[in-house]
Amino acid sequence: MTLIRKDFGKKAEKLAATYLKKKKFKIIQTNWVCRLGEIDIIAKKDETLVFVEVKAGHKQEGFSPEDHFDHRKQQKLRLLAKAYLSNLKDLPECRFDLITVRSHQDSVILDHFEDVIEDTYR
Repeated sequence: MTLIRKDFGKKAEKLAATYLKKKKFKIIQTNWVCRLGEIDIIAKKDETLVFVEVKAGHKQEGFSPEDHFDHRKQQKLRLLAKAYLSNLKDLPECRFDLITVRSHQDSVILDHFEDVIEDTYR
Protein backbone atom coordinates (compact mmCIF):
# COMPACT_ATOMS: atom_id res chain seq x y z
CA MET A 1 0.00 0.00 0.00
CA THR A 2 1.44 3.32 -0.96
CA LEU A 3 1.76 6.10 1.56
CA ILE A 4 -0.78 8.15 -0.39
CA ARG A 5 -3.36 5.35 -0.14
CA LYS A 6 -2.65 4.82 3.56
CA ASP A 7 -3.00 8.56 4.22
CA PHE A 8 -6.26 8.63 2.27
CA GLY A 9 -7.52 5.65 4.28
CA LYS A 10 -6.85 7.45 7.57
CA LYS A 11 -8.43 10.63 6.23
CA ALA A 12 -11.47 8.59 5.15
CA GLU A 13 -11.87 7.18 8.67
CA LYS A 14 -11.77 10.71 10.12
CA LEU A 15 -14.33 11.90 7.57
CA ALA A 16 -16.56 8.93 8.43
CA ALA A 17 -16.36 9.68 12.17
CA THR A 18 -17.19 13.35 11.56
CA TYR A 19 -20.13 12.33 9.36
CA LEU A 20 -21.45 9.96 12.06
CA LYS A 21 -21.19 12.65 14.73
CA LYS A 22 -23.25 14.99 12.54
CA LYS A 23 -25.85 12.21 12.24
CA LYS A 24 -26.08 12.07 16.06
CA PHE A 25 -23.98 8.94 16.55
CA LYS A 26 -21.82 8.84 19.65
CA ILE A 27 -18.31 7.66 18.76
CA ILE A 28 -17.27 5.07 21.34
CA GLN A 29 -13.88 4.22 19.86
CA THR A 30 -11.91 4.45 16.64
CA ASN A 31 -9.37 1.90 15.47
CA TRP A 32 -10.19 -0.66 18.17
CA VAL A 33 -7.53 -3.37 17.96
CA CYS A 34 -7.30 -6.91 19.29
CA ARG A 35 -5.23 -9.92 18.24
CA LEU A 36 -7.76 -10.68 15.48
CA GLY A 37 -7.56 -7.30 13.77
CA GLU A 38 -9.14 -3.86 13.89
CA ILE A 39 -12.60 -2.30 13.89
CA ASP A 40 -12.49 1.11 12.23
CA ILE A 41 -15.26 2.77 14.25
CA ILE A 42 -17.46 1.65 17.12
CA ALA A 43 -20.36 4.02 17.63
CA LYS A 44 -23.72 4.17 19.34
CA LYS A 45 -26.98 5.39 17.81
CA ASP A 46 -29.83 5.52 20.29
CA GLU A 47 -29.49 2.17 22.09
CA THR A 48 -27.77 0.32 19.23
CA LEU A 49 -24.05 -0.37 19.14
CA VAL A 50 -22.79 0.07 15.57
CA PHE A 51 -19.62 -1.52 14.21
CA VAL A 52 -18.52 0.54 11.22
CA GLU A 53 -16.18 -0.58 8.45
CA VAL A 54 -14.72 2.25 6.38
CA LYS A 55 -13.57 1.57 2.82
CA ALA A 56 -11.74 4.20 0.81
CA GLY A 57 -10.72 4.38 -2.82
CA HIS A 58 -10.35 6.55 -5.87
CA LYS A 59 -13.05 6.76 -8.52
CA GLN A 60 -10.54 6.37 -11.35
CA GLU A 61 -9.54 2.96 -9.92
CA GLY A 62 -13.06 1.67 -10.48
CA PHE A 63 -13.63 1.55 -6.72
CA SER A 64 -16.65 -0.50 -5.73
CA PRO A 65 -17.57 -0.87 -2.04
CA GLU A 66 -19.04 -4.32 -2.60
CA ASP A 67 -15.76 -5.59 -4.01
CA HIS A 68 -13.88 -4.51 -0.91
CA PHE A 69 -16.42 -5.69 1.65
CA ASP A 70 -16.64 -9.33 0.64
CA HIS A 71 -17.78 -12.37 2.61
CA ARG A 72 -14.30 -12.88 4.11
CA LYS A 73 -14.17 -9.28 5.41
CA GLN A 74 -17.71 -9.59 6.80
CA GLN A 75 -16.76 -12.79 8.66
CA LYS A 76 -13.74 -11.06 10.15
CA LEU A 77 -15.85 -8.10 11.27
CA ARG A 78 -18.28 -10.52 12.96
CA LEU A 79 -15.39 -12.14 14.85
CA LEU A 80 -14.00 -8.76 15.87
CA ALA A 81 -17.43 -7.68 17.12
CA LYS A 82 -17.72 -10.86 19.19
CA ALA A 83 -14.31 -10.15 20.70
CA TYR A 84 -15.33 -6.58 21.55
CA LEU A 85 -18.65 -7.70 23.02
CA SER A 86 -16.97 -10.36 25.17
CA ASN A 87 -15.64 -7.50 27.34
CA LEU A 88 -19.10 -6.05 28.01
CA LYS A 89 -21.31 -7.04 30.92
CA ASP A 90 -24.61 -6.27 29.19
CA LEU A 91 -24.99 -7.04 25.51
CA PRO A 92 -26.66 -4.23 23.56
CA GLU A 93 -28.50 -4.46 20.25
CA CYS A 94 -25.85 -4.34 17.51
CA ARG A 95 -25.54 -3.79 13.81
CA PHE A 96 -22.85 -3.46 11.16
CA ASP A 97 -22.56 -0.44 8.86
CA LEU A 98 -20.32 0.26 5.91
CA ILE A 99 -19.11 3.73 4.98
CA THR A 100 -17.39 4.21 1.65
CA VAL A 101 -15.31 7.25 0.84
CA ARG A 102 -14.31 7.82 -2.77
CA SER A 103 -12.19 10.61 -4.13
CA HIS A 104 -13.13 11.91 -7.53
CA GLN A 105 -11.16 14.79 -9.01
CA ASP A 106 -11.37 17.53 -6.36
CA SER A 107 -14.28 16.11 -4.37
CA VAL A 108 -14.96 13.32 -1.91
CA ILE A 109 -18.08 11.15 -2.06
CA LEU A 110 -19.20 9.50 1.17
CA ASP A 111 -21.92 6.82 1.26
CA HIS A 112 -23.35 5.20 4.38
CA PHE A 113 -24.87 1.73 4.16
CA GLU A 114 -26.69 0.68 7.33
CA ASP A 115 -27.14 -2.85 8.65
CA VAL A 116 -25.03 -4.51 5.93
CA ILE A 117 -24.54 -7.82 7.76
CA GLU A 118 -27.61 -9.72 8.88
CA ASP A 119 -26.11 -11.12 12.09
CA THR A 120 -26.95 -9.26 15.25
CA TYR A 121 -25.77 -10.02 18.75
CA ARG A 122 -27.85 -9.75 21.85
